[in-house]
Amino acid sequence: MKVTKEYSASEITGLSLKEAIRTRDFGIICALFICFGFSSHSVLVHIVPYSTGIGISSTQASLGLSFLGVGTILGRVTSGVVSDKIGAVPTLVACCIIEAAAIFCLLAVNSPVTLYLTMLLLGIGYGGWVVLCAVILAGFFGTKNLGTILGIWFMCGAPAGILGPLMGGIVFDFTKSYFLAVLISGIICIVAVILAALIKPPHRRVLDPSSQG
Repeated sequence: MKVTKEYSASEITGLSLKEAIRTRDFGIICALFICFGFSSHSVLVHIVPYSTGIGISSTQASLGLSFLGVGTILGRVTSGVVSDKIGAVPTLVACCIIEAAAIFCLLAVNSPVTLYLTMLLLGIGYGGWVVLCAVILAGFFGTKNLGTILGIWFMCGAPAGILGPLMGGIVFDFTKSYFLAVLISGIICIVAVILAALIKPPHRRVLDPSSQG
């Protein structure tokens, strides 16, 4: 009778939280989340008033959020398939570029159709990078303390998710337009693209038990 061994939590390899946060790549991935948390939430919170300001009805603008949801699902599924073929980091860079491009495309939106296409594209990029960052964290730092590591990573994006929409509101109050707020969000996304391109696999494979000695 064949017996399958069950591994206890102590046998699962990986870096400790202290070891992980001292690495260069953990800082980069957290900084990437801060950039995207800022820019993504700035756009999402203000997308309806932004759209109505350029002549799109509030109902049509709200429907754009549905296209965002569809894009997010597509991004999560597609990014997983693509990352299996070309690697998680190159796929992450591609998703970052897609989201940055989508935010800049908002500046050219002039109809419900262009809004829906832009929100679909934004969702693909957003859905992809969220999944891939988690995959990269697991691949780089192992699974032993992954829950804690992911918790710290998510916490890094929380303040940015507040400051981004706040920036959008302040810019609108001063300029009576969302143009500059969207432009700033797009530029910050470009910073995220650069950060994603700087991520490199660790020299030590934390998933290899022989490397833990």
